Amino acid sequence: MEVHERSIVVNAPVDDVFRMWSRWEDFPKYMSSVTNVRQLTPDTSHWEGSISGIEEEWDAKTTDLVEDQLIAWESVAGFRNKGFIKFDDMEGRTNITVHFEYDPPGGVAGFIVDKALIGRRFDQRLEDDLSRFKAQVEVEEGD
Repeated sequence: MEVHERSIVVNAPVDDVFRMWSRWEDFPKYMSSVTNVRQLTPDTSHWEGSISGIEEEWDAKTTDLVEDQLIAWESVAGFRNKGFIKFDDMEGRTNITVHFEYDPPGGVAGFIVDKALIGRRFDQRLEDDLSRFKAQVEVEEGD
């Protein structure tokens, strides 16, 4: 599995940041690779998006959830991925760390291409997505 991890500090309390991140259906607003999310059961959701330029779908199950601290998931069908989001309270601000692991589409060739080129683009997209999330939270926090 390929591993990507990025962090950002959001100028909002951890409970607000956690609450917003927990609204999966809002992900297409700030996560460029996600086009649609539907809740299937209380702990399973269906995701659609573009990974490494290839349209993918998957069902993800929440494997760990600690209010205001951690959300972890693993795919149970479709595009293979797993990861966690860690929320660290910084006295009115929140540090978010996103850890994402996935099998690149295309088998062995996909791994080679991901290592050589797509992985860096993925990291940049993740940073951009986190910046959009930060802006969204801070705008809502200011209302």
